[in-house]
Amino acid sequence: MFCTQCGRELPNDAKFCDKCGTPIYQAQGSPIGMNWHIAMQVILILGAVLNLFNALVDPLSLSGLFSIVLLILEIITIIALHTRKKIGPLLILILYTTIAIDYVSIYVVHGVLNADVSMSSVLFMPSMEETAYLAGALIACVIMIVVNKIYYGKRMHLFS
Repeated sequence: MFCTQCGRELPNDAKFCDKCGTPIYQAQGSPIGMNWHIAMQVILILGAVLNLFNALVDPLSLSGLFSIVLLILEIITIIALHTRKKIGPLLILILYTTIAIDYVSIYVVHGVLNADVSMSSVLFMPSMEETAYLAGALIACVIMIVVNKIYYGKRMHLFS
């Protein structure tokens, strides 16, 4: 068991942290864990690897440039989370917002480039598959934003 304030390892029956004096509340069942924190770092590492691959395949395309931006943001976020910096949880929210913007922008650019040039407006009719993919991607981003906001909101005291 660890102190939620300073992170010192404590005996399981501790009532107070012997380093900082913080009261230790024994919750029924398992204490607030950091499993999601570890899983989030793994997700970010996998995302960074995929973005590195995308950036190497076509670095000068719009998708390649977004992959480079996301790769840099993922690396910074991984470091901030691993070192438990207060900015880490905020960077996750920024990252998933950036990913959502990435999906929408590529969707719009793809649609405009594939639009019928005889159309009098810039509006386009995306395919059902494109719309479903975008909707699924945006829903996944919103879910990740909400889950991480709740998860890290309860654990901000663990970050300095």
